[in-house]
Amino acid sequence: MADQEQGLGSFLTAIETLLKEYIPFEVLMRLLPEMGHLSPIILSFGAAFISVITLNFPLFMLSASTVEAYFVYNALSLGGTMIATPTSSFVHTKELSPACQSHFQTITPSRFKYLLEKGIRKEFPNSSLYFICFVAAYCIQSMFFLSEECSEFGPQYSNRPYLALISSSMFILLYLIYLLSYGCDSWLPLIFTMLLGLFVGYFISTQNYLLFGKNSINLLFLPTLGRKSGMDYICVTTNPTVNDVNISGSYDASGSKIIKVSWAPIERVTGYDINLYSNTSGSVPAGPYANAIDTKNVSPSVSTINMDTILKETPTKHYFATVTGKYSNGSTTVLTSSTTIYI
Repeated sequence: MADQEQGLGSFLTAIETLLKEYIPFEVLMRLLPEMGHLSPIILSFGAAFISVITLNFPLFMLSASTVEAYFVYNALSLGGTMIATPTSSFVHTKELSPACQSHFQTITPSRFKYLLEKGIRKEFPNSSLYFICFVAAYCIQSMFFLSEECSEFGPQYSNRPYLALISSSMFILLYLIYLLSYGCDSWLPLIFTMLLGLFVGYFISTQNYLLFGKNSINLLFLPTLGRKSGMDYICVTTNPTVNDVNISGSYDASGSKIIKVSWAPIERVTGYDINLYSNTSGSVPAGPYANAIDTKNVSPSVSTINMDTILKETPTKHYFATVTGKYSNGSTTVLTSSTTIYI
């Protein structure tokens, strides 16, 4: 038994050594809180810089919204200072532990001295937590305003608002625990700060949506839905690429012609209409097309089908096909074979 316990202890020690060697916990523990301490600078100047060099309107609106949120923060901070008691004022001005301070605060001179002092000083509201909660609420509310677009683009987009809600909640909770663990602030001011940041983020996101429309808060950069005659349309053009629809031909034992049509699956469709056409030339003509020689209706799970057999007595012709994807709201997507077959 003693040998087994000793062996287990050695194994756990080896695992701990490997984790310390390959996972830089000390670096992570310094880096992650630093991101929280510097959030006022990162979220304001960072978003502004990226929006300018990329000419990105939603990011510009986010950076402008951080300025508006900063004015709200200053008003709340001023109000908190005016109603503070002498005891609480004394608590707020006491020296903070190194864990509550940014590494860049010790650099002299600091390029962002004012923001750093405002961002990590122990006051109400807590600046870092306020801006993190503000941006989290702003982004999540913006995603929920685009819930229809996310749903239309399928599961790879429809779950993003919920993933953002989960991940931001985890980050806020971890940063809150960090501030409480190192005595950077007491729990009551932090809870009020979190609620204020979430409310301001929700309010400014709704304000931008009402004043400037969906494009101003479209942080997922999705084409927005337009409504016309009671139907929803994705306001983006789709150009079929080569090999979206493939058409091939063969002969059976009796010499009859078999034409096979295959296509790349289209997401979110409720079914397909497959149409086969003949042409005198070897190029695919411009649509719209009429007088299909064969039509098939198939389920959305099908992506390959054999058209009706063409008798061997039929003269040799050029053939091409179209695949029409049908959506539940009545809209369609048409794909056309890029080449013809001569059979």
